[in-house]
Parts: sequence; C-alpha cells; structure tokens
Amino acid sequence: DAVKSEEAPVNQPQYLTANFIADASAKASPALVNIRVDSGFQSSSGSGFIIASHGLILTNSHVVKTHFRGASVKVTLSDGVTELRGEVEHADDAADIALVRVRPSNPLPTVTLGSSASLRPGEFVVALGAPAGLSNSVSAGIVSATHRMRSEIGLREFRGGRARNTMEYIQTDAAINSGNSVYPAGAFA
Repeated sequence: DAVKSEEAPVNQPQYLTANFIADASAKASPALVNIRVDSGFQSSSGSGFIIASHGLILTNSHVVKTHFRGASVKVTLSDGVTELRGEVEHADDAADIALVRVRPSNPLPTVTLGSSASLRPGEFVVALGAPAGLSNSVSAGIVSATHRMRSEIGLREFRGGRARNTMEYIQTDAAINSGNSVYPAGAFA
C-alpha cells in the first residue's frame, strides 16, 4: 500500500485577519520603549524598540542627540513602570538612527528587524510608539512610494562630509504621532 503525504499545498495564499493591525501591535508592543533625555537645559522624548534581549534599543538620533552634552537617558519599558538608565552607543544624524544600550537584569522582549528592500507601494504599515511617556500609540497606513530622494520629499541636502544625498526614503501615509520617532515602514518583520 502507498502512503499519501498530508503536506500543505505550496504557495497557498495567506489572508489577513480582520484584526491584523491589532495583531501586529500586540506582537511588537512588548519591545516598545519610551526614551527621555534631559541635559538640564534641553530635553527630548521619543520611542524606541528593543532589538536585542541584552538591552540594545533602536531609536532616532534626534531623540538622543542632547546626550552628547552630558544628558541623562532614561528608558521606560512597555509595562510603563520599569525604568532603566540608557547610554547612547551610536548616532547617525544623516540616517536619523541611534542605538541606546540599557543593562537589564533579565532578558528583554525584542522585535526582529526586517528588510525594506522588498517593500512595494500599497503594502500595509503599522506605526507604533510611546509618545510623551504614554504607552502603545498605534496608527496604520500603506506604503505610498519607495526609493524617494531627499529633494523629492522636501528635505534639504546635507553639506560637507560623506555624500549623503543618495539616501533613499520610504513614503507612507501612516500617521506618525508626536513622539513616535521610529520609522514604521519595513523596519520590523
């Protein structure tokens, strides 16, 4: 007697649920943090995502740039209670990306970085943040365009230093609430 295989068909279409935005939010929210920076003269606040369980956080350079003047960096985890001291490890003003390190006593929840290389106009995006110390702000939209240059979206070109005018941007209509400072489109898998 022959044995029949019960394997699932290859290339079977996958469908979104009616609550796919809430599902995406629930999956990523445990790794969402609020970052507050205070130098005594200047302060800022924004969002970040934990990308390594030992305490590496991805945020925006404009959120933490006052740190380089001796500012304190405080990171509040998604529970809204746990606060950790942060240190800026790297900041790239051209890309507006920064890495902040915290030293947790236990492993932290993380998000997995994705690739924006395969994004297509019309795909859904979800923007999550922790604005002004609040937790879990969610908005959604679609990718409007990919491969936008600075001049096409109204940004000034950088002067001096390495050639940065070749950086490409993703245009989306997802509302980015004040304090939601992490790029939403294609950032996370």
